[in-house]
Amino acid sequence: MRGSLAAATILAAVTLTACASMPTAADRAFDARDYATAAAGYERALAAKPKTAGDDRLRFRLALAYLLPDSPVQDAARAQALLADLATHPPVSPYRDAAAFILGLENALATAQAAADAFGADLSRRETEAKALEGTIRIRDDALQRQRATLADLQAQIHRLQEELQQLKNIDLRRKR
Repeated sequence: MRGSLAAATILAAVTLTACASMPTAADRAFDARDYATAAAGYERALAAKPKTAGDDRLRFRLALAYLLPDSPVQDAARAQALLADLATHPPVSPYRDAAAFILGLENALATAQAAADAFGADLSRRETEAKALEGTIRIRDDALQRQRATLADLQAQIHRLQEELQQLKNIDLRRKR
């Protein structure tokens, strides 16, 4: 009886290993980059049985299907929840390090995106200020041009008045002689 129990255990282990290594329709869809079909297949597979350690591969691939940029079923929150579960909850998953790494990249990306958004907002604010300053400069340039024109007119008037004054002086000098 012990021999048959050992044989049954070995047979079960071989069967589970073979099943785990045989690509499912969801795996084929994932490999073909049909992430919507893959995600639906993985969701069905996970819902059909209670949570087991063998689900790690399914949850990891499902997280990737939700995370990849060209996926039509992108859901970053769902992907992060799946990855966080793989990275932090026991039993230790063979996907733990990869999930933690991807979460770290996601956090770094979110930080970089926040910094880029802040930079973009600051740049937009500065562009608005620059346009306002350009308008102010244009107005001041126009005023300066008008003042220069006025100054030129006044200088011309002073020159005419100096000439008239000189003529009057000349007339006065001739009278005195």
